[in-house]
Amino acid sequence: MARAEPQVCERCHAEPAVDPHELVRQSQGDTGTDLDLIEMVGRECHRWITEHPVLAHDEGWALWSYERYDGDAHHRAWMARLGFRHEQEG
Repeated sequence: MARAEPQVCERCHAEPAVDPHELVRQSQGDTGTDLDLIEMVGRECHRWITEHPVLAHDEGWALWSYERYDGDAHHRAWMARLGFRHEQEG
């Protein structure tokens, strides 16, 4: 079943969703074909995510390459995007 594309940015919910954003960067091995790893965002939010990778990761908008196949990391990222913060392990 195909995912419906949202009309507004999934990050800010204000600007038009015009950019597909891969949670794992293509430079880190993502092919851009896994729809579970793609979120539709606006141009300004996409720029912010790209320019602030650590903060984007903390907010759930990026995964490190080693987290690509980690279901727990995907869940933490999804929860962070919903506004829930996980406690740091360790």
